Amino acid sequence: AAIYDCLPNVKWLMEWMRDVAKCCTNQNKSPEWDSPSGFRILQTYTKSEFCNIREPASVNLAIKPSKMYPRRHVTGIVPNFIHGIDSAILHELVKKVAVHPVLKDAPLSSVHDCYNTTAPYADMMCQLVRDTFCEVMSNDLLNNFREDIIKLGVEDVPELPIRNKISLREMKNSIYLFS
Repeated sequence: AAIYDCLPNVKWLMEWMRDVAKCCTNQNKSPEWDSPSGFRILQTYTKSEFCNIREPASVNLAIKPSKMYPRRHVTGIVPNFIHGIDSAILHELVKKVAVHPVLKDAPLSSVHDCYNTTAPYADMMCQLVRDTFCEVMSNDLLNNFREDIIKLGVEDVPELPIRNKISLREMKNSIYLFS
């Protein structure tokens, strides 16, 4: 409830994305879209039929996907969309680090959306992360997602109810950055 009070647009966005997933599954299509870095995201949740093999050891073997799992599509669409954005930021950051005159020699590790380097490179890396974040987030991510769903042949995809623009310039000067 606190998140919805502080960030009221989160609620409509999550509901809209779930409606898009329902629209897909009602038409027997699994949602697919391109992340901002061009990586194709395939959300394929299916229920499978299992066969139990008892000899030589008892094993359950998935023999074939039987049908779409609509509930998983609806609950998975928002986190999968966000993970796609996070991965796009990492993809683009790594490309920039590889050609950066100083950072190309810096150690870089990442766990999900947390980036690590050593102290001498930290300030430069933080700035590059912010710049990359702003570049990725400056794309029309929701409209691009909607267009990708339409390209799958899904009909009656809901329109975006709200289109806000956040000033990304302020993000470059923030102490903390969360996507």
